[in-house]
Amino acid sequence: MGQAKQRGSYEHRLAAAAPKPPKELGTVSRKTVKMSGGLGGGETSAEFISIPRAHVEFCRTEAVVSLLKSMVGSAQAILKHAQSIVLCFEGYDSDAREIYQVPEVSQFLKKVCAQCPWWICLLRPEAYVVVFGAVVAIMQLNKAGAGRVMVKFDTPQLERTAQQAMQDAAILVRDAGVDSTAGTRMLNAVHTSVKGFLRNSAGM
Repeated sequence: MGQAKQRGSYEHRLAAAAPKPPKELGTVSRKTVKMSGGLGGGETSAEFISIPRAHVEFCRTEAVVSLLKSMVGSAQAILKHAQSIVLCFEGYDSDAREIYQVPEVSQFLKKVCAQCPWWICLLRPEAYVVVFGAVVAIMQLNKAGAGRVMVKFDTPQLERTAQQAMQDAAILVRDAGVDSTAGTRMLNAVHTSVKGFLRNSAGM
């Protein structure tokens, strides 16, 4: 009994000493910008989702997950938001690391991906590197000049992660009752983008 009480007291002290999230974490915001490219070609909308640093530091994914789920809440919503989002992390401008190298960002995105396993169908292709960089082991990272960064991933893990995300996206489309023709066209576009990303990563 004495040991249990002592251990409980120690754990209580640890919990009490842990930093508490602020009452106001800041607001996850979304901004729509017209851009070229994306599903079907031509002009498309990019959804920039800005995530305050406090959400990341305390791994509070609720607001982001709720927003992402609202973007796949119906067949129409899935087609509207396919390949449209870019995740932006506020408060890291002075950090010299790539955003996906920041441990709390990696932890945050791993949790988001676990809660939204179909995430890949929403991302714009240029945003793949942030999420894959957070959830897949990086073997090599080279600065290529002009702000460009070349990333070499653990190829087998990258391929498994991409394949699983594509499978989960296909399940989402099926279960939401997306029109077969439109759903196939959307998934093919995502698959083509993912294949291009995998090919470029393997060529590093």
